[in-house]
Amino acid sequence: MKVHSIIYIIGIVQGLFLVPQLLLVKTDRRANKLLALILFVLSIDLSRKVIVIFGFTEYFVWFLGPIYSLPTLYGPLFYLYLQSLLYDTKFTRKVWLHFIGFFIHLLHHIPVFVMSDERKLHIYSHHMNWPNWQLSNFIHDLYGLGYAILTFLILLKHTKNVKREYSYQENKLWPWILSIFLIGIWSMSIFANFYNTIALIQIQFSIVVLFIFLIGHMTVYRPQNVNYSTIVHLEGPIEKKQFGNGSLKYHKTSLSPEKYKEIKSMLESSMANDKLYLNANLNIEELANNLKIPKHHISQVINTEFNKNFFEFINNHRIEESKVRLLSPMYNHLNIIDIAQDSGFNSKSSFNLNFSPIA
Repeated sequence: MKVHSIIYIIGIVQGLFLVPQLLLVKTDRRANKLLALILFVLSIDLSRKVIVIFGFTEYFVWFLGPIYSLPTLYGPLFYLYLQSLLYDTKFTRKVWLHFIGFFIHLLHHIPVFVMSDERKLHIYSHHMNWPNWQLSNFIHDLYGLGYAILTFLILLKHTKNVKREYSYQENKLWPWILSIFLIGIWSMSIFANFYNTIALIQIQFSIVVLFIFLIGHMTVYRPQNVNYSTIVHLEGPIEKKQFGNGSLKYHKTSLSPEKYKEIKSMLESSMANDKLYLNANLNIEELANNLKIPKHHISQVINTEFNKNFFEFINNHRIEESKVRLLSPMYNHLNIIDIAQDSGFNSKSSFNLNFSPIA
């Protein structure tokens, strides 16, 4: 038995083992159900490879036709999972539009489905390709890579939105792992189909197994690494409009110059006197409630008057506070990490990230 065969079997067992555990998790039920479905699809897809490797094709020939369309589910499922994870999205009937590629791929394989079992076995045993194999792989890879890029763009957009409304870095490692996995597996799939080498195909399926173990490690065995409560949920992007002068303006907002100055003065006062930035979990909604000003007005003034987003505005004040404390003899008994946390930073990495470009 070859090493990669054992790896595939372990991946299948691990994936199917995690499915019920994720379904039983009471928090973030929608996201966990989608993740469980992803694991199930990955495990079933891996089983296709194991069946072929161990020569069980003749017993499962009926199973191997439809299963070839399963990889077209990866992209939509990961996309919907991230939408649920990052935006707590409630899905409508339109969600089925994401699976058009899957159904097209299934329809394209109708000639395979109606083929006799003898014919299917002949193709497998002689390592022949299915009818229209190249077109099928093109649909398969293009669809998957498109969703991988879309997922990456969603994460970039989410990161930008977070910086507009939050003053701290959320736990964003897990979503980026998902995105990198998608891009990696589809890039490998394209190379494997182009060069048609067994080694690349083995690497592709090994990546799938590795990802299954990452899910197990980060969501079951060490859930603190992917704590959904630390991933910022946004309701969606704030409507905005770009004007000719390059300044950022918001729809349905009409602030007079006097109101601009008033809000700017209130912001400066809240930072200098009340030092609201010392709250490590400060967000724009909490600041708006404190100042009794609509949050989109605060965002607009920070953007236009200070030329910063909310994240940069608050953390600049935290950096200045840190500098004062580091130079003051009153705080000589504290180390840098203690001073950073007392200045409003919620972690050492957040302090280092912000201190370097500003200080």
